[in-house]
Amino acid sequence: MADAVVSFAVKKLGDFLIQEIGLRKNVRTQVEWLRNELGYMQSFIKDAEEKHGSDHRVLQWILEITDVANDTVVILEDFSLKVGRNEFVDILQMCACGYGGEASLSNIGKGIKSLKERVLDISRKRETYGIRDLSDAGEGQRTDKNNKLMLVKTLRRSTSYIDEAELFVGFKDVTETLLAELFKEEPRRRVISIYGMGGLGKTTVARKLYSSSRTMIRFTHRAWVCVSQEYSTSDLLLTLIKSFTKGCKKEELELIEKMNEEDLERHLRKILKDHRYLVVVDDVWHKEAWESLKRAFPHNKNGSRVIITTRKKDVATRVDNNSLVHELRFLTANESWDLFCKKLSNGDGQLDWCSTAMLDLGREMVTKCSGLPLAIVVLGGLLCHKKGLQEWHRVKDHIWRHLKDDSLEISFLLSLSYSDLSSELKQCFLYLGIFPEDFLIDCEKLMWLWMAEDFIAPREERIEDVADHYLNELVNRSLIQVTRKLWDKISGCRIHDLLRDLAVQKAKEVNFFDIYDPRINSTPPSRRRQAVHSHIEKYFSRHISKSKLRSLVFFNVDLEGTTSKNFNYLCRNFIYLCVLNIEKVRFGSGPDGKQLPNFIGNLIHLKFLGISNTSFRRIPSSIGKLKSLQTFYASSPGSVLKLPPQICELTNLRHLVTRYQGHLNIVTLKNLQTLKWVDHVQWVEIDTTNLVNLRELVIQEIRAPQYRVYSLDSIGKLKCLSTLTLLCSSGAYFPPLEPLSFCQQLLRLGLNGKIQTPGDLEKLPQSITMLTLVSSELANDPMPMLESLPNLQDLELYSAYEGNAIACNAKGFPELRYLRLGYLTNLESWQLAYEAMPGIRGLVVFGCPKLIVPERLRHISDINKS
Repeated sequence: MADAVVSFAVKKLGDFLIQEIGLRKNVRTQVEWLRNELGYMQSFIKDAEEKHGSDHRVLQWILEITDVANDTVVILEDFSLKVGRNEFVDILQMCACGYGGEASLSNIGKGIKSLKERVLDISRKRETYGIRDLSDAGEGQRTDKNNKLMLVKTLRRSTSYIDEAELFVGFKDVTETLLAELFKEEPRRRVISIYGMGGLGKTTVARKLYSSSRTMIRFTHRAWVCVSQEYSTSDLLLTLIKSFTKGCKKEELELIEKMNEEDLERHLRKILKDHRYLVVVDDVWHKEAWESLKRAFPHNKNGSRVIITTRKKDVATRVDNNSLVHELRFLTANESWDLFCKKLSNGDGQLDWCSTAMLDLGREMVTKCSGLPLAIVVLGGLLCHKKGLQEWHRVKDHIWRHLKDDSLEISFLLSLSYSDLSSELKQCFLYLGIFPEDFLIDCEKLMWLWMAEDFIAPREERIEDVADHYLNELVNRSLIQVTRKLWDKISGCRIHDLLRDLAVQKAKEVNFFDIYDPRINSTPPSRRRQAVHSHIEKYFSRHISKSKLRSLVFFNVDLEGTTSKNFNYLCRNFIYLCVLNIEKVRFGSGPDGKQLPNFIGNLIHLKFLGISNTSFRRIPSSIGKLKSLQTFYASSPGSVLKLPPQICELTNLRHLVTRYQGHLNIVTLKNLQTLKWVDHVQWVEIDTTNLVNLRELVIQEIRAPQYRVYSLDSIGKLKCLSTLTLLCSSGAYFPPLEPLSFCQQLLRLGLNGKIQTPGDLEKLPQSITMLTLVSSELANDPMPMLESLPNLQDLELYSAYEGNAIACNAKGFPELRYLRLGYLTNLESWQLAYEAMPGIRGLVVFGCPKLIVPERLRHISDINKS
C-alpha cells in the first residue's frame, strides 16, 4: 500500500517539474533529487512490505517514507493555493508581473529542502538499525512479479462480475426449510433467528429469503435494516419507516425526521398494524438492540414475520418465545468444491484453462477452508487471476505456512488476497474501510470518490470506465459484495465485517485514514483522510488550526445535529480538502441551517462535494469558486435544492446528482457526463448543444401538454447518451418517443409512464441492450415491436401491458438473455415460436396469476403467479 502513496507523490513531483519550467535552478535540483529518491524507494517498498511485514523496524521505516510522500503532495498543493490558481504554469505570469510568486517559490524551496533532510535521515536509519536486503528477489522472480503486476493492472473491458445470488451454493435445503416457516399458516408474529460465525453466509441466506418472488407477493410490506455493533435505535426506526413509506410527501418526511425515539416507535406500529409485514434485522450483536426494536413490530395476527441474523447464539435464542432458531452449518466437501468452481469460472462453469494438476491442487486448498463460504470465494477470487500451476503452488505454499489445527485462518487468506492487489486497487479497497460497519454503499458515488482522491490514474479510457473496472475487479475477487444492480451495472455494495476490519487495520499501518473516536482521538491525527461516524459536536470542539486534511467524510449514524458555525469553522480551517462528504447531518433548524454556508467557496481544491440527507436547501453563489469540482452529489429524498446561476462556472463538473428548483444554468458545462433528477419543465429550457459528453440522464415529472413545452426533441441531440431514464408524473403520457431514435449510442432505457403511441417502440434506437417499461398501459402486444431490436439483452415489463396474450415470432429477440414480467394481471397465453429467444438464460414471472409459461422456458424460470 505504501508504494501507491509514494507513487502518487513521485507523479506529482514529475508534473510539477514539467509545468514549472521557470523554477530557480537550486529549487529544480532539489525537486528532481526528491523525485528520484522517492522513485528509488518506491521500487522496493512493496517487496519490503511483503517479505518483512512483521518486522516493526521495517514497518516504521516504511511509515516514515509514506509521511514524506504525503507531505510532498501537501507542499505542492499549498503552493498552488497560495498563488491562487489550480494550474502551476500561471506562476510564471505572476512572477513577471511582480506578484507574490517569488515568495511562494522561496517557500516551496524551503519545504522541499526540509523533505530532503528527512529522506536523508530515513536512509541513515536504515543503516543504523540494520534494515538491509529489502529487495533480494532474483531476476527470474522479478520477471514473474512484473508479469503478475501486469496481469492485475490489465483490467479488461470484458470483465464480468458474480453476485451473491449467482454464487449461492449449498443452502438450498436451508432456504426451503426457512421459506416454509415464513409461509406457515400461523397468524402470530414469528421471529426466525439465523446464527453462525462470520463469513458463513447468514446475510446471503436472509437475502435469498427476502428477495424470493414468493416472499414479495406474500408480504406487502418488507424492509431490511442492519444493526451492527454501534447503532442508534432512532436511526434504525427511521430507516424502517422510510422503507415502508416510500414516496411519502416532503412535508411528511421532514416531520418524521424530527420525531424522538418513542414517537418513531408509535409511528412504525401505526404503519404496520393492518399489514402482513416482513422485516430483516441483520447483524445483531447484542440482545438489547432487538429489545429496543421489537415493540415497534405489532402482533397483528396475520402471519407477519421477522428474520434476525447474528453471530451470537445467546442473542439468537433469547429474541422471542415464539421463535425458530437456526444455526447455519458449514458447507460440505462437495458444496465447497462446487462454490469454488463457480467462483473460479465466473459462474459459467468453464474451467478448460485449468489443468488436472491445478484442479487437484485447488481441491487441497479448498479442503483447508473447512466449508467456510467467505474463505472459499476469496480463495477462488485470488486463484482466478493466477493462470499457471507454478503460481497456484506459490499460493499454496503461502497458505500451508499459516495453517492452524490443519485449517486455514480466514484472516491470513484475506490478507493474502489483499497483498495480491495492484497498488491502485489497494487504495480503492482500503478506502472502503471509511464507511461504517454494514453500510450500504452507493457504487456510483464510491467510484466518484475514488476519482476525487486521485486513485484512478489517467489513461486513454475515461477515468469513470477505469473506476468501473476497479469495482468489478474487487467484486471478482470477492473483496466486496454486490447488494444491488441496475441493468448491467453494480449500483450497490457492502464490505463484509471481516474484510472491513482488514481494511481498517491496513489503513492504520500506512496512515491512510483515521476514523474519529472521542475516546482515542483527543488530538488531531496526522492522517490525510478522516471519517466521522458519530459525536460530531465533540469532533468540532477540538482545537484544530489550519488542517492539512485532504478528505473529510461524515456518516452520522447517531443522527446528531450540529450548527452552521461548525461548518464555517470547517471551511476556514480545512482549506486543503479535495473531498467533503456529509450524510445525515442537520445544521440547525433556522435560516442558517437551510443554506450551505458561503464559506464553502474557500475550499478551492474540492473535487467531490456531497451533502446527502442534510438540512441544506439553498446553495450560495460562492460555489462558483470551486473550479476543480468534479462531482456535486446532493440527493435527499423528498427535498429540493435551489441552485445559483454560478453553477455554470463549474467547468470541470462531470457529475451532478440532485433535485432542484428554478432555471438550471448548465449550458457551459461541456465536461458534464451525469445529470440526474432534472424536472422536465427545467430540461426543455436547456440548450443542449454544448452537453457533448452527457452519458447518463434522468428526467422526472414529465407532464401533459398543457404544462408548457411537451417534447423530447432536445434529447435526440445528445450523441454520447448511453443511459436514459424518463419518469412521467402520475397519470401522464409520454410525448412522442421518436427523438430517441437519434441517440445511436443509447444502451439502457427506462420508461416509467403511459405510452400514448405504441408504434413509437418500433422507432427506438437499434443500439439498446437494456429496456424497462413500467406502467405503460399498452393495449396491444408489445412483443412484435420489441423483438426486432437486434441487441436487446435484458427486457423488463412491469404493469406495462393490459392485454391477455403475447406472441414471440421465429428469430425474434435474437440476443435476449433475461426477461422479467411483473404484474401483468390480465395476461393468460404466451405463444413462443421455437426459434424465438435462442439465448434466453433467465425468466422471472410474478404477479401474473393467469399466465401459462411455455414449456421450453419452465426450466429456467422463477415463477410466482399470485
